[in-house]
Parts: sequence; structure tokens; C-alpha cells
Amino acid sequence: MLVEYFNIFKANSNSMERKEHFDECQRQRLTYCIYLVGFLDLFGVSLLMPLVSHHARELGVSPTTVGMILSIYGTLQLISGPFVGRWSDVSGRRFVLLFCLFMTGIGYFLTSLATTVLFLVLSRIPLGRL
Repeated sequence: MLVEYFNIFKANSNSMERKEHFDECQRQRLTYCIYLVGFLDLFGVSLLMPLVSHHARELGVSPTTVGMILSIYGTLQLISGPFVGRWSDVSGRRFVLLFCLFMTGIGYFLTSLATTVLFLVLSRIPLGRL
């Protein structure tokens, strides 16, 4: 009877080790995915900053206005960060991450279509808000 108990315990410990290993692999893949998403987002921002500046100057705005248009992103990131963080705690990080990526894509697309200064300012809001 003691031998059977030991065998059951040994089998359970092996399955627990496998489960912990699987959870660790899954956690590591998710971490790499989050780093990749963050890198792509920051890469897009740093790639778009000079282009937005040039595009705004073509629309005829002053350098001060260009600076204000570019600062919309950082200002809205500062304000919306805690709210988006709380929202991700409530509704799940995966959903919020995918929604924010989708809205970022829409924001970049709208920025590329901007023909007026007002439309350029409004297209920058989805980028900074999420």
C-alpha cells in the first residue's frame, strides 16, 4: 500500500512539473510578445515624428504649432495611462492590448490622410489616448 501511494505521488509530481514548465513557457512567450508590441509601437512613434513635423510644415503651420501637435501624443499618454491600466485590469490585458493596437493603426492611417491642420490634430488623439 505504501508503494502504491509513493507511485501516485511520483506521478502527480511529474505532471505538476510539466504543468509548471508549460506555464513558464507560456509566460515567457507572452513576455516576448509584449516586448515586441512595445518595440513596434515605439518604433512607429519615432518613425512618424519627423514625418508629422514635415507634413504639418507643408500644411503651413508655424514651428510652435508643430511642437504642440507633436506634444499631443505625450500629453494624452500621461493623462490616459492610469485609466487604460485600470481598464485592462477590469476587462483583461489581451483585449485592451489588441484594442489599443487596432486604434493605433487607425490613428496612423488617419494621420497619413490629414489634409488640414485640424484633421492632423484630431488624428493624433487616438495615438496618444491609447
